[in-house]
Amino acid sequence: MLVINDFLKTIINGNTVLDYIVCALLLVAALMAASFIRKRIHRIVAVLKMRFNGGIASDVLTGEEKLTPIIQYIPFFLVTYYLKDLPPIVDKIISSVGVVIITFCLVRFAAGVMKLVGNRYLNRRLEPVVLGAMNLFADVVLWIIAVLFVLSNIGFNINTLIAGMGIGGMAVALAAQTLLSDIFNYFTILFDKPFNVGDWVELGGHAGTVEKIGLKGTRIRAFNGEKIVISNTDMTKGMLKNYEDMTTRRNVTIIGVEYGTKSDLLKQVPQVLKRCVAGVEGVSLGRVNFATFADSSLNFELVYYVSAGSNTSLYMERVEQVNYNIIDAFTELNISFAFPSQTVYLAKD
Repeated sequence: MLVINDFLKTIINGNTVLDYIVCALLLVAALMAASFIRKRIHRIVAVLKMRFNGGIASDVLTGEEKLTPIIQYIPFFLVTYYLKDLPPIVDKIISSVGVVIITFCLVRFAAGVMKLVGNRYLNRRLEPVVLGAMNLFADVVLWIIAVLFVLSNIGFNINTLIAGMGIGGMAVALAAQTLLSDIFNYFTILFDKPFNVGDWVELGGHAGTVEKIGLKGTRIRAFNGEKIVISNTDMTKGMLKNYEDMTTRRNVTIIGVEYGTKSDLLKQVPQVLKRCVAGVEGVSLGRVNFATFADSSLNFELVYYVSAGSNTSLYMERVEQVNYNIIDAFTELNISFAFPSQTVYLAKD
């Protein structure tokens, strides 16, 4: 019995053998408790996920399994406080392993939540390739920060490394200035939404339908069939006309009547033109005026609005119907349209 007591009181590295045995038992008990707590957390999170059923809260809860390994590490961390006078190398290993585990879990959790939230809210706006590139970029940035944090906490001097990365980043940014500008403007287009795929736009004399918004450029299908590729920088820098949101289009028509037309017929022209517009569906009158005495005609200015949105075919059909109505009405009243002409007077000697 005395031999056992003496053995238990033997001091190794500032702690008795009994201290090590008690510590081992406590460690086993703590690991069992941590495993139990981890399972309970899983069950609670599962219930909460069913309650929220979607949204950011559900995405955050989905990532909890990436944090629970931290619970398994806590018992090892407590060992350093129970035992006295442990060798510095042991303290250093336990603390370094703790930093690595906690950082690893936090980065995995943050990356997972960012990916889930991004997929939920950007999946319809971005192409799969672009969304994948964004997720990859976010992962790389998070892991670089995590590695620098770990190296700093375990004693490495990271100032030189950060300075080198800064110089390298500046060199890459200068070399890829145009590309980075186009990528930045891609996100400007994405969030500001000056236009969307399928919109009818015009920029710098080029008009057509937007087919694709890429990371570097936007593809437009011109009305004559050719494909036009314009950089995203130019798409945001120039004056862009987007016709997609039009509800009505303004049409101004100049109608020339012959100079020989009688005054009573001229006075009927405004009312005739109003009736011609009123008889067409989706067309509303703006104004009708006897505008000018032109060189070879008396000009009436007809302004009306066509409700056709960006549908050019429907717009032209309604304009065409108004024109036919004008021709029919003028023919019925025997009012002649003017055409460029000159009258020559010959003088006799």
